[in-house]
Amino acid sequence: MSYDKEYYREYRLKNKKKLALKNKVWRKNNPDKVKATHKRQKDSGYFSAYQAKYRKTVGCKYSCLRARAKRRGIDFCIHKNSFLYWFENQNRRCHYCKVETTMGVSGNRKRWLTIERVINTLPYALSNIVISCYRCNLIKSNDIGYEQMVKIGKVLAK
Repeated sequence: MSYDKEYYREYRLKNKKKLALKNKVWRKNNPDKVKATHKRQKDSGYFSAYQAKYRKTVGCKYSCLRARAKRRGIDFCIHKNSFLYWFENQNRRCHYCKVETTMGVSGNRKRWLTIERVINTLPYALSNIVISCYRCNLIKSNDIGYEQMVKIGKVLAK
C-alpha cells in the first residue's frame, strides 16, 4: 500500500474535529511525551523560527488582537475574513502620525504596527479600529480621546 498524500489531506479536512479531539486526548494522556517534543522543538530553534515568521502575518495580528480582547473582557465583533479584507485594504501607515509601520517585532519599536480602537469604550469592530504605530497607541491609551490624539499625531509627524 502506497502513501496517497491527497487522500490523507482530504481525510484530515473531512475529519478535522474528530482528529483534534483524538489529539487532545492523546496529549492529555501523554504529558511527558508532549513535554519532550516541545523541548526538542525549542532546542532546535523550531519555535523561534516559526514564531518570527508567524508574527509577521495578518492572521497573527487577528489572533493576538482577539485573544487580548478576550483576556481584557472587551467585546470582539470582527470575523476573521472581514478583518483580513479590511487589513489588506489599509495603507499600513499610522492613522495619527502617518509614519510607515512595520509588521513583526524587529526594527524600531516605535514603528511597530498595532490595531487601535478609536473609541475605547466601544468594542472591537471594523468601524472602530485603525492602524497606528506603537508609539501613538501607547500615547493614546485610555486617557486621550480620538480628536486630541489626531492633533498630537500632527505634532509628532513634524
